[in-house]
Amino acid sequence: MMSNVEIIRWLESLKSEIGKQNNHYLWNYEEAIDNAIEALYTEPKIGVWVLKQGWDYCCSCCGEESGLDETDVFVYGMKLPNYCPNCGAKMESRKNE
Repeated sequence: MMSNVEIIRWLESLKSEIGKQNNHYLWNYEEAIDNAIEALYTEPKIGVWVLKQGWDYCCSCCGEESGLDETDVFVYGMKLPNYCPNCGAKMESRKNE
C-alpha cells in the first residue's frame, strides 16, 4: 500500500502532466487533485450525530443536518450515515442535546 507521501507525489506528477495538455476540459481535474492533496494533509475529523431540539440530527463538527430526523431513524429504521455529507467527518455515534 502506498503511503500518503507517495500518493501526494503521484498526484502532483499527474497534475503536472495534465497542466502540459493545455486542454480546458482538464481544468476541473487539477482542482480535484488539489482537493485530494489537501485532504491527505489534513487530520481526519471525528464527530457524532447530535439530536437537536429533539428532532433533527446534526453533525457535531460542522452543524449541518444529516437529512434524517428522529422519526426516520426510530420509526422507519433508517440508518444515519457513517460520514457527514457536508464536512466528511467520520461519525462514531449519536447523542441527544
